[in-house]
Amino acid sequence: MPENEKRAQYKHDKAELQRLYVLFNQLFPTLETIWHELLHIALSRALIFCKHCHCTNFIRHAGTRKGTCLSCGKKQSLTARSFLRNIRVPAAWLFLQWLTAQGYIFSAHLIHDITGVAQSSIAHIEKSIAAAVGGQPNEASVLVKSAMFQKLVCHRSRETPRGMHPQDEELNFDSEEAQGQPDLESRLTALDHNQVLIAKMLSDKPIGCDNLTVASGLPFPMVASSLTILEMEDLAIRLPGDRYILKNANSVNSNANSAAEKSNLQPKQAISVTLFENVMRNKFSGASRKCLQTYLDLFWCVIDRSWTYVKLSQTCFGAGYIGGWRILNAVSPQELRVPCSP
Repeated sequence: MPENEKRAQYKHDKAELQRLYVLFNQLFPTLETIWHELLHIALSRALIFCKHCHCTNFIRHAGTRKGTCLSCGKKQSLTARSFLRNIRVPAAWLFLQWLTAQGYIFSAHLIHDITGVAQSSIAHIEKSIAAAVGGQPNEASVLVKSAMFQKLVCHRSRETPRGMHPQDEELNFDSEEAQGQPDLESRLTALDHNQVLIAKMLSDKPIGCDNLTVASGLPFPMVASSLTILEMEDLAIRLPGDRYILKNANSVNSNANSAAEKSNLQPKQAISVTLFENVMRNKFSGASRKCLQTYLDLFWCVIDRSWTYVKLSQTCFGAGYIGGWRILNAVSPQELRVPCSP
């Protein structure tokens, strides 16, 4: 995106976030209203238990997270061992949950500019919400290789190899995938002469079936059937326009493979992938590979409007305590779960 368009997008997002922040402060002007909104859903759905008698009936003390068990009469923190354990800025936690339930997603940097809350704290809250949401089943999602989003990866993380580009994090998965797999030559021994001939003519550059027919000197039906066998043996990838590339067992051509995988998605799935890419470019200027699944889980709340505040709050409390250590060590897998609109 050109620099002038980035500035215009930032100004638009900042004005929208300012409007939402004013509305939020009007809805929840005091600490009492904030704690009530954070806890009343969990209390009404019996998601908070007394640590002494395991009762779920409490009277919450006004303006605090403290409560008294109606069964044993003991006073205790209602957020202990929960999603909200040890939080210091309850307004920020509620604001982020409220924004997510409204279907908005903003960068931690922009939210910091508007609210004054530390950028690291905002990022921690967003990742905690994503971890809770990501633990829920999603039948409308599709699994894709992380290499499909390789062009979005431009931020470093603790997983980035020293002195290398952030996109090189994918090499860790490529090398793991290659270990234990037979090399290309050994896989070709199971094929007949014509199939081997066609396989050796393929590379990471797409080539059409007609060109293979001319170059090999074989009849067109024999070339077509050989390509079909190579696809079935996971040695070739078919691209739009009846073109083919070699899928090497020991090296992954990320751009070609991701293009082929994207072309095989259903229309709704392809739209979700494109929308996610646009959100990451326009609002976050890219991402680290480590956090791709985190952003996808947040994106689920944006495109699926069944994520109301009630559902989100219940999901977060059901997830229990997330903790900084869990977030720090979370690494996106090679197969990412991409949410699709229902």
